[in-house]
Amino acid sequence: MSEQPRDRLVKLLRRRRVVELRDLFEALGTRSRMTVFRRLREVAYRTSFTPRGQYYTLAEFPQLDEWGLWFHRDIGFSRSGTLKETIAVQAEQVPDGRTHGELSHLLGVRAHNPLLELVHEGRIDRERYRAQHLYVSADADRAAEQVRQRLAGERALARTLREPTLEETLEILGEALGCAGEIPSPLEVVRALAARGVAVEPRLVRSVYEAREGVHVCLAGCRQPSGSKVTRRAACLADSLPPGQTVGYDVMVLAGLQRFVHHRQREEVREALRAEHGVDISTGEVSIPQRRFVLYLQRLHAARRDANRQAFARDGGWPLQIEATGEGGRGTLLIAYAGWRRWVLGSWQIPTENADAIVPCLRQVAAAFGPPVAVVRDLGRAMTPAVLALVDESSAGRRRLSAPPARGPACSRPPRPDRLRSAVRAGGAHPALAGQPVRPATRRTAPGSQDRRPQPANPRAGHDDPARAGPSGSA
Repeated sequence: MSEQPRDRLVKLLRRRRVVELRDLFEALGTRSRMTVFRRLREVAYRTSFTPRGQYYTLAEFPQLDEWGLWFHRDIGFSRSGTLKETIAVQAEQVPDGRTHGELSHLLGVRAHNPLLELVHEGRIDRERYRAQHLYVSADADRAAEQVRQRLAGERALARTLREPTLEETLEILGEALGCAGEIPSPLEVVRALAARGVAVEPRLVRSVYEAREGVHVCLAGCRQPSGSKVTRRAACLADSLPPGQTVGYDVMVLAGLQRFVHHRQREEVREALRAEHGVDISTGEVSIPQRRFVLYLQRLHAARRDANRQAFARDGGWPLQIEATGEGGRGTLLIAYAGWRRWVLGSWQIPTENADAIVPCLRQVAAAFGPPVAVVRDLGRAMTPAVLALVDESSAGRRRLSAPPARGPACSRPPRPDRLRSAVRAGGAHPALAGQPVRPATRRTAPGSQDRRPQPANPRAGHDDPARAGPSGSA
């Protein structure tokens, strides 16, 4: 049964999301525009307002924003349909009107011609505003209100962007430097000044707290071996501010802990930075100190390698615990712990859980912190050959793994399960179990019944007293 034209059309739009008219011609097997639009009318669809209605999509796809717009890459779709209608709605409904620059930035196209057409048709109006035109509603009362809203918004923005006066700066510095111990947060300074009858905004306190650094450049034009200019920074800022950054190490640590220890999202991290440090950064910028936190933590971990190794030596050794967890199609996360202290010694993203990928990671841990006294692993099949490969690679590592830990009772290396199983089945005992008391295994039988288990002829090896040996075959 051949596929219906409507089904082919819907299938194409759902697969490609946004298509051109030529794609519709090919899918429907026609060159007639009337046929294509007749088929489009059978489904709910939208036409792009840029560029010139050349693209089509199903009406179910666009997630329209507050202005009724949706963009797929640089292709725009509007609730109003065409570019001209979209501009008319913007000029009419936006509380403070729109300038041509704002419309061009919002829509991604030049809007001169549609604006002039709308003005000549009397559908919108324009007012002279600061050496440019403000496009507003055609209704006079509505237009006057839009102009008032524009002026009020500019005044509020000017108040927001103003710098603190000299008197406000002196009050802020006096309150901050007069506190014993650490410098208070901007919110604490605001509360303290309010108690004295001085009203300042937290933003003004933060602007006083912001450091302004002058970097000195060599006048002779000297350059570093890398080619960069020779510069000198302020020593007091170099200790607290990473090179090329606008936030200090304390902000980096707080952002990293909030993200990777407390599992907070970016907006939650921004709120914590604003509340505890008075630092207001954008959602995109907050990811930068988080990434730097991981890099600095990695370097600190490597720098503290010798101290960690000495701590393990004082403990009498360290057991290695390794775990691997699938990342839902993004490979496998392998983590190595120091068992007693629960310290993470290393973590790696490996493509899959196999011995060839695990062994290099174990080598890296053993080289950094010394061979472990024991290994605890999960039940993954690749873990056993990986651990055995690590043990067999060096005789020193083998001796350390077989030696008893200093903090525990003396014990010999436990036998391998396969060898122990073979020895028990043969009726004997593994040499590692020789001389150890074994509790007899018990078996419940019904009253009057007999134990029909076969009894081996040879008694258990390693027990001089037959009474202690227990039933043959117990382990």
